[in-house]
Amino acid sequence: MTDHIYNQDTNAPLPMDMKGTAQDGPPPYKGMKTPYYSEMPESKTTNEYGIAGFVVSLVSFLGVPFLIFPAIIGWVISIILCCLGLKKKPKVFAIIGLCISLSDLLGILLFLSILYFSR
Repeated sequence: MTDHIYNQDTNAPLPMDMKGTAQDGPPPYKGMKTPYYSEMPESKTTNEYGIAGFVVSLVSFLGVPFLIFPAIIGWVISIILCCLGLKKKPKVFAIIGLCISLSDLLGILLFLSILYFSR
């Protein structure tokens, strides 16, 4: 019997440090720790309400000069979503969406005042 273990795919002998039993697999490389499931990196959390509020506020901000009534509805929805997003972390998109919504409110009021006083 030979002292070599062969690779099943290429039928080439494996190096001596890659030998292992069928039950435990090959040993880890030098300097590598054996990975455990408890050491998995934490997944990054996302703030769905903050991102949704940011997107809706941006769309309603771009729609103020063209479609005033959908922009008003979008402004209300974005304020609600951004306020809900301020309760979760990370708060970046919720704060940016709230700032855009406030500038959107100024644009809506300016547009409506121009319509009112132009009569």
